[in-house]
Amino acid sequence: MVYVLGPPADALWASMSVVIDEQGTLEKVPQTDEEWEVARGYAIQLAEASNLLQIPGRAIARPGETPQFPGIDLEFDEIERLIDSDRAAWNEFAHDLHDKSMAVVEVIDAQDADGLYDAGAVLYEACEACHKTYWFPSGPPRVQ
Repeated sequence: MVYVLGPPADALWASMSVVIDEQGTLEKVPQTDEEWEVARGYAIQLAEASNLLQIPGRAIARPGETPQFPGIDLEFDEIERLIDSDRAAWNEFAHDLHDKSMAVVEVIDAQDADGLYDAGAVLYEACEACHKTYWFPSGPPRVQ
């Protein structure tokens, strides 16, 4: 997750943002063809990473690695037990990640800035649904 899904997800979110401060509202979306293409690459990486998530026996983390948010996130062995207890449900989350990522690709291909916010929000909710099931099922959502 940290090395495969995290970087393209973070970069995709960074390509679309809204900052509201005392100076007003600043919206950021891709402006040039090159920026749209970069954002497309991040969305494709997320869609393709969903295939990796479905490989049985694939480790969630390296041996001895600790969660980013100890006390909120479950330990990695606990997460793997949850995944292994219902592999079909895990695969459904992975399929949903793929589908929502590809919906973002479609919006990017249309260079639809407003649609990008909407599709990005739907993608974010798909990510959080999985996180709330496997990473921090009894804790509050993380804010990064």
